[in-house]
Amino acid sequence: MINIAIGKGTRRSIAALLFNLLILTLVLPMQAQETTITDDQVNAVAEQLYCPVCENIPLDVCPTLACQEWREEIRTQLASGMNEQAVINDFVQRYGERVVGTPQDPMLRALSLVTPWVLGLIAVLAAGYVLLRWRTGPTNTAASTAPQSSAKDDDYYRSRIEADLTARR
Repeated sequence: MINIAIGKGTRRSIAALLFNLLILTLVLPMQAQETTITDDQVNAVAEQLYCPVCENIPLDVCPTLACQEWREEIRTQLASGMNEQAVINDFVQRYGERVVGTPQDPMLRALSLVTPWVLGLIAVLAAGYVLLRWRTGPTNTAASTAPQSSAKDDDYYRSRIEADLTARR
């Protein structure tokens, strides 16, 4: 058998090496757990995107296979270090603005948000104008513009009606 003499310094360095290996084995799995992407993180991005197959259904609640693949793609992109906005921008670049539901261009977004309010204001003003006109009544009534019938005309028609009635008896 071979006898190797180990001094105190060597024992300390071996003990320090084993201690460092023990610490590394405990710390590395913790770091790996921090980089895993949770379903909540994926759904935070997916709720801002819309299903490519179904109409007006957010990606986070759609059960189709295409949406499941997109959610996995979002998970992969987030795990690679992309932030939420970068993932959304990537989907918009590849599939168009229909995946986000609102335009990404600031001018178009402002226009799409302001237009319903302007149309609503116009509708309220038009309804107010119509109600005001109904409340005040018409300016020219038909009775005031119609010519007055004379007593002579009344007598003529009355006599005609009486003659017709006597002829029927």
